[in-house]
Amino acid sequence: MSLSVERSNALRRGMNPIARLVSVIVPVYNASATIERTLRSVMMQTYAHLEIIVVDDGSNDNTAAIIERIGREDPRIILLRQSNEGVARARNLGIAHAHGEFIAPIDADDIWYPHKIEKQIAFIEDGGDRIGLIYCYSRQIDEHDVITAQEWQQDEARGDVYALLILSNFVGNASSPLIRRAYLQEVGGYDPSLLARGAQGCEDLGVYLAIAERWEFDLVPEYLLGYRVGDGRMSRNHVAMARSWEIIMADARRRHPELPPKLFRWGRGNYYRWLGLGCLCYGQICWSLYYLAIALVYDPSDTISLQVFRSYLTHLLSPRIDERWIARFVYRLRDLLWLRYPISSIWGMKYLEADPGLNDAVHVRPREIRRQAIARSLTVLPDTAVVGGP
Repeated sequence: MSLSVERSNALRRGMNPIARLVSVIVPVYNASATIERTLRSVMMQTYAHLEIIVVDDGSNDNTAAIIERIGREDPRIILLRQSNEGVARARNLGIAHAHGEFIAPIDADDIWYPHKIEKQIAFIEDGGDRIGLIYCYSRQIDEHDVITAQEWQQDEARGDVYALLILSNFVGNASSPLIRRAYLQEVGGYDPSLLARGAQGCEDLGVYLAIAERWEFDLVPEYLLGYRVGDGRMSRNHVAMARSWEIIMADARRRHPELPPKLFRWGRGNYYRWLGLGCLCYGQICWSLYYLAIALVYDPSDTISLQVFRSYLTHLLSPRIDERWIARFVYRLRDLLWLRYPISSIWGMKYLEADPGLNDAVHVRPREIRRQAIARSLTVLPDTAVVGGP
């Protein structure tokens, strides 16, 4: 059933933290189109020792009614409410009411593969207290849960990863990690001040950097998350996202002046190329060129490349075709003409029907691999990572 804040607090007073309980935190705002699929993917987890805390961030549609209806099917679901204060405060409210040893955030439009939490728990138990966060790979899906994106080579970042996070947010998004609750609380949770500064968008990256300063990361190298794209979030929020990234990076540079400036230049180039391609997908060509120009200033060697040119032209020419077999044919012809790797065999499949361990069409960027090797050589953690919570 759906629980109010008062009832949740009553439960908390009568319950001690339970070892190996996982608290799933779901911030939600006007997500009536997707919240049921998200919650059911959580309810279907093979690791059943969960509490599912949904925080309604002032929705004005029927999102809360959907959550209450589903909550009557599963007593693990707890519904909290707040006025519209942003995703960081919503996540922090959920964490404040959590009893689990681990926190597993998921956005209200993403979906998990059924074995996600089970596999992450197994990995983090093997790693012991030195592991503060464990993540997994993700696949892009559309509004129908269909896999839409070409697979890319994803970095297998483990251990001391602070410098790698400067280079790029390899965790990918907010729905991927499993985090020790004590460690997340020790670093202060998600930063709500970014919203007040018009800089919402990189709260998750700020948390990852704070944890990486003190503890190691690990990885389940499988595609256990369906990350939904296509709702226009970037088309509305790209300016705030750029400002958010700059604030997070400025803080990182102040905290770690020993890291070489080129690492931050490379990271800025990566981020603004990604932001530019995202804007291009939504037809915002002027903004896309603006962000590409920033990337060109800070990282010319990787921005003036055949691959970036192909990526931009590909996005401009990409077909918008609903019939999957026609779209697959057009994409295969396009990739053949561009001398690219063939598209993955899972392209166009429903996410939950695809093998989470399969990636048969990856792109490898030699320059990025060399840069990752340099980042791996830059250590931030002391010889022995901090263990134990507050």
